[in-house]
Amino acid sequence: MTIKKMNLQLFAETVPVNIKNFCYAKLDVSTGVYEEPVVIPGLMEVKMEMKVEESKLSGDGKTRFIVNTEGDISIEATVNKFPLKDRATLLGRTFDAEKGTLLTTENDVAPYVATGFEIENEDGTSAYTWLYKGRFGQPSESYKQTEEGKVTFATPTLKGTFIADKDGHKGIIMDESEGITPPANFMASVYKPTIDLVAPTVTSVPTDGATGVLGTANLVLTFSKAILADTINSANIFVMKSDGTAVPATLSVNATNTIVTVDPVATLTAGDYILIATTGVKSAAAGVNMAERYIVNFTV
Repeated sequence: MTIKKMNLQLFAETVPVNIKNFCYAKLDVSTGVYEEPVVIPGLMEVKMEMKVEESKLSGDGKTRFIVNTEGDISIEATVNKFPLKDRATLLGRTFDAEKGTLLTTENDVAPYVATGFEIENEDGTSAYTWLYKGRFGQPSESYKQTEEGKVTFATPTLKGTFIADKDGHKGIIMDESEGITPPANFMASVYKPTIDLVAPTVTSVPTDGATGVLGTANLVLTFSKAILADTINSANIFVMKSDGTAVPATLSVNATNTIVTVDPVATLTAGDYILIATTGVKSAAAGVNMAERYIVNFTV
């Protein structure tokens, strides 16, 4: 088994300079609902690693295939202090706030929680991480006496293992320096993206069956949602004559990737034509293909 170290330095235009706001939120596994996040102050360091099982298939004296299977995510967070009330919550212990005591029993069961933290970038923006479902264990701690006036700080390290939630999601990273419209108040609650799995639809000018279309006119496709730029190409969107002869055309798209203009290179001569958008066209947000080919028959 190999271990994939999760690189916290994932940020293109700026660099991380600080880490803070380590927090957790209890998860109700029956409903998938999280409680309000609780911050443990004094975060010093976070380490994350993902287990990766690598399988190789050999043949003819060489490796022919490699398959990597990603597993659980382990996290270690070192903080100034691990308050007893937070120990009680994360480890399933009993805390007496009046007496300031934490009771440990053989029946304690750590609950499932989400955990997150913030990384400050040097340009003033922040990056954030949430892991959605995991449990923490008893932290590793060590204490030393003061020697010759020198103090050795005892800083506990919280260790947890995180798995996929009921939706198959393990976690999410957001960097304000890379998003066009990054979500606000990312740590105020456990952030889960809304994934739009509805296939894009399209309308056109001209419409199917149109006659008397000008040979100099551009053909316009208007999609119901932003389209993945890589799928706006001549293989997926094209014009041909009714006999199958290809019509050379250039494609252009508006700033929001919702309107594609098809501009035939030469003026269309009188006759019947077909404009096609194939199922290779995908939505930008979730990469969902069009459910069926869109075909427009028109006459010039």
